[in-house]
Amino acid sequence: MNNFALKYLIFLYVFFAHLPVSNAQMQYSVWSNNYIFLSSYLGYQSPERFTTVQFSFDSTPYSQSEWSLSVRLLNSIKLESGTNRSGKDFPAEKINLRWTGDNNDRYMRLPSIGATLEPLVLPASGEIFLINRSRTPLNTDGRTSALYQLYSQMTIAQGRYLEDYLSPDPYTHVTYRFQLLYTLYDNQNRIIGTQIVNHSLQMPPNLTDGHLIDVEPDFSIAVNPRMDEVNLSFKNLTDYKQGVSVQIPSAITVHANTDFEIRVKAVESDMISQGGHVLPLSIIKVSLQNETNSTGTTTPVTLSNSEKVVLRGNSKDKNIKRYTGVKYEVNIPNNILKNLTLGTYSVSILYQLMPL
Repeated sequence: MNNFALKYLIFLYVFFAHLPVSNAQMQYSVWSNNYIFLSSYLGYQSPERFTTVQFSFDSTPYSQSEWSLSVRLLNSIKLESGTNRSGKDFPAEKINLRWTGDNNDRYMRLPSIGATLEPLVLPASGEIFLINRSRTPLNTDGRTSALYQLYSQMTIAQGRYLEDYLSPDPYTHVTYRFQLLYTLYDNQNRIIGTQIVNHSLQMPPNLTDGHLIDVEPDFSIAVNPRMDEVNLSFKNLTDYKQGVSVQIPSAITVHANTDFEIRVKAVESDMISQGGHVLPLSIIKVSLQNETNSTGTTTPVTLSNSEKVVLRGNSKDKNIKRYTGVKYEVNIPNNILKNLTLGTYSVSILYQLMPL
């Protein structure tokens, strides 16, 4: 049985902090596997650690708050030699970049940074921010040295459009070359450092899997961009006593050829703060609400890192969009409040669509 999963972030704020900037020794570098071989109409998906962004620190004190990281295409995606069927450069907007992981240092995690896990389209001109004003400062977290790595994936969209960028010669491969510029900024948008990464995209004379293109899938799940980052803030005594909640209408859209389940789980075992402190997942309750064209049974659940069914839906027609809303509620028990360390806590949440 297939399952379809989407991962999103939820952030819990119990205070806001800004750390001062100091000048010291920090090494910033970016590297990639570079080579891309696209042989199918289904496009291309790289390994999850295709590109690595690394920050390394020595014993010299250093701290940079609200830093940002951007990427831009330095040049058009041009053929190395020869021509293609359309006579055009390869379209940059067909390329997506997506964060996929980190090196598991408790201080520098993608959720605590506030990095989106959604694919980001590479613009043909101008830069796009992969990380915009990080919630976690760049520093050693009180250690004598530190090394942080962030990993990303590259995908190239599927479709018949790929035919335009093949060689007109039925026996000739084509190779495109392009450069990406990664720029690290401080909290005043001043450049800390830059790195250029070279890429080579090769395509054979003919592509495979043409029969799989333009076919309506039997099952799909999509999430409203408002679900990308969900923020819940404890601002006053009433919030701590009564808890906080947020509701997102039309948060999830489902296409399904049969009845289905939506399941939810946390990726991490706890909510984690920037300083490595934790809160239990059990303080979060997740519930779904039937909306347009959505019928079925909803069950509020306490979040855990085990899958739980939050909705059993009814469907017989995959062409009908079925919408559900999502509600998050957070209540912190008194026994946890007594020893609570203030900070920004975060957790990644995974939604899965399962056919029945």
